[in-house]
Formats: sequence, C-alpha cells, structure tokens
Amino acid sequence: MSSAPRLVGVSGASLSDVDVTAFDALVLVAPTPVASFAAALSPAIGAAVEAAIGADGALGRGARPPVVLPFASAPGGRLVLAPMSSLEGDTDDARLVAEAVSAGVARAVDAGASSPLLVVGKPKGPRFERATEVAALAALGSQWAPLEAREVEKAPRSAVKIGVLGLDSAAAAALEGIELGKRLC
Repeated sequence: MSSAPRLVGVSGASLSDVDVTAFDALVLVAPTPVASFAAALSPAIGAAVEAAIGADGALGRGARPPVVLPFASAPGGRLVLAPMSSLEGDTDDARLVAEAVSAGVARAVDAGASSPLLVVGKPKGPRFERATEVAALAALGSQWAPLEAREVEKAPRSAVKIGVLGLDSAAAAALEGIELGKRLC
C-alpha cells in the first residue's frame, strides 16, 4: 500500500542556500509576472523562464497549466513552471496558490520526479501570509489516491518526498501530520 510522501521543510530564502541534489525536479509556482520572480531566485532560472515565455507568450500572461522545461541546473534537470494570475484581484487568495501547486507537483511526478522541490512566490499581505503552508498541504494532497486503490496497489505513482523552500522543519512535521490524518480515509 502506498504511503504519503514525506514533507521536507527546506530552510533558506534562496536556492543558493539549498542542497538541491536531494531533489529531482524544481517546481516553481509564482504569480504573474513569473519571470521577475524567477530572476530574483536565480539569474539562470530567470533566463530559462524568459526563454520559455519567448517561445510561448501565454506563460507570461497569467494562470496556465504547468509546463516542464529542461534546465540542467535544476534538480533532475527539470524545471516545472506553474504560473498563476497576478493575485491582485479582490477575490484572489491562497486557494489559487493551492490549485497551482497541486497541478505543478502532479505534473512533476507525471514527468518522472519522485522528490520535487517546491518554490512558491507569493505576494505580501494578510491574504497570503499562510500561503507556504497552504502550498505544502496542496502538494501533499496532490499525491492522494483513494484507499481502495492503495489497498490493491493500483494507485498512481506518487512522490516519495516533497521539499518546500521557506518551510521550517517543525511546520513541515505538523503539516505532514495533518495530511496523514486526512489520508486515513
């Protein structure tokens, strides 16, 4: 029977602080303009995202389905880009982050990743102060399969672990416990 992925809090504010060899895909979820957030993360990632937007301008205009980009400097050589809207509307909140993260992590696993590293760009403000925690729960939730499928080992492939940049280990343990409780059904 498949078990829930392990949630790993990855301290640090940037990718340069992280040992990325423990992961096999980089999932970047950010509001539009996603290229500016990517460039702030790393000039190389910014250039890769700019090249992708140059090839497909729709990636720079708002929420789109996630895409996998080959990127040698990313863990596993995979950069999964999940752009969101600008998150400036009156009704925009952390649910939009959860939707984009869920789709992005699921796409990374479909592409062959078993240990994706999630990086979430979030706007400042009270509506998004818990967006990292919401993103972590959405990442774990994207790997859920019905109990019946898990019992007969027919569940789809899922991640073994999911890293979240900017999430401390205590919060990761608490969120992993919440997901484990939800998974019992």
